[in-house]
Amino acid sequence: MNQILETTAYRGRYLGVVYLYVIEERILEQVQHSFAQREPPYRLNQSIDQWKRWLDEHGISKNLSKDEVVFVKAFRNQFAVPQGTWNWLVFGSGILLDNIKLEERFAELEATPLDAQYEIPRPVMFIYLPFNFTLLDDPAIFRNFRRFLFFTRVHFDTSFDRGSWAPDERGLYARTPELRAGLSWLSDLHNEVVAALKQFKHGTPSRGRAILRDAFGHNDFIVNTSHHRQLPDILAVLLLILRGGFTDIYLWLISDLIRLARRHLSQNDPRRVMFEFLRTLPRGPDAHVHLGQLYFAFDAYCRYLWMSRIGSQDSRAYMSYNQASFPRADAGAFYDFFEGKDLATINAILASADAQLGLRSHETFLLWHTTLRFLLAETRSPEMVRLAQRFCVRLLEFTTQWDNTRQRQLNLDAALSFYLLGQAHASNGDPRSAFDAFDKPVNVRNHVVADDRRDTSREAALERMRELVTEIGNIGSATEYQLRIERTYSDMDVGGQ
Repeated sequence: MNQILETTAYRGRYLGVVYLYVIEERILEQVQHSFAQREPPYRLNQSIDQWKRWLDEHGISKNLSKDEVVFVKAFRNQFAVPQGTWNWLVFGSGILLDNIKLEERFAELEATPLDAQYEIPRPVMFIYLPFNFTLLDDPAIFRNFRRFLFFTRVHFDTSFDRGSWAPDERGLYARTPELRAGLSWLSDLHNEVVAALKQFKHGTPSRGRAILRDAFGHNDFIVNTSHHRQLPDILAVLLLILRGGFTDIYLWLISDLIRLARRHLSQNDPRRVMFEFLRTLPRGPDAHVHLGQLYFAFDAYCRYLWMSRIGSQDSRAYMSYNQASFPRADAGAFYDFFEGKDLATINAILASADAQLGLRSHETFLLWHTTLRFLLAETRSPEMVRLAQRFCVRLLEFTTQWDNTRQRQLNLDAALSFYLLGQAHASNGDPRSAFDAFDKPVNVRNHVVADDRRDTSREAALERMRELVTEIGNIGSATEYQLRIERTYSDMDVGGQ
């Protein structure tokens, strides 16, 4: 026990020094005073000379060493990018480095080969971004984003160290009932925001407001979850709202989440500081562009932290991070695990998941659905059709064997499988087969959701069926499917009048 306390104290002192000295840019005398006033075991009562040695021993520095700058310059020179272009996040000992300061130092030093010998005092790491991240040229934005990433790292390390995200007996991480419940709230928030934005677009704003009112009523659950997808998913939802042009909703949601974080999260909870970062999110005409870049960079950083800590790149590590079959906003690295893989390799991965996780497990469905969406995104439609058909034939063998009222997740997973089969046929130019496939999720969801109740899965299938019959000129049938959708909003329409 003493060893555990000692390790915790050491980690706390280290992070505290990094935060004050590097992130907050305090002078060393202020750091000295702060730690001399703390309670044991976090107190450090040292002279300035002792503090300087302590910083050197722990690789903590505000300044860039010559070899660090030369190494970063050599790395960037591998790529044909103009001066001032930054397609990377660069980290020293896990702390985001300042692009402007690096650029200033580049001019002072000669270029050297990347394979030269360097005496770098701390580990340097790069995360690639598919855009020039000029947003970080603003000193205030850089400082806020660096602080945000610092506390994200603290949150990830703490959660892994405490076992909160530990793997289960199947080797899947962060899949406890509590975390899955938190993820369900995050998924509901995303789905309802998408549904509301669709209502605004279709000219039924009262429905959109009603949907958002119900969804935002659960924001306390969103704030309280410790799921690793919490902040990435929140940023994605805010991005969707901003892209829809609803700045007022965007600002209100930010304010409400910060308010709830201050109420529910303790002062020393890193998530509380992470929520405070939302106050600094972009405003103005180009806010949606800038927020898109911040979201992409943040998700890439979280993915890096996750994979680095797990120390594996297999399907279970990949699936444990995503825990969804599609990206909440921009794809980023969501489908990277499947990039460059042919269908035979993909089939082998899925067969392994079937054997390790079980044919009916939600996680098996999740991996299959992700694979199908990847093939759709890559316009590999014939392969998607073959894979979806094989999966849905397997489903037909046991869809009649479960009690839909008890196995609701299985019901939902089956409905989505048939929906993706419809997507596959539609993308492959076979509307008749697509129509038949889209009819199946409607029937599957009818087992558990009444005809006059909203259900996003069923509604999505009905909309696709309406689109298909409209394309062939069957206006009567199109109207029928639209009326079936409208019926599910009857209570909402009455309440909104």
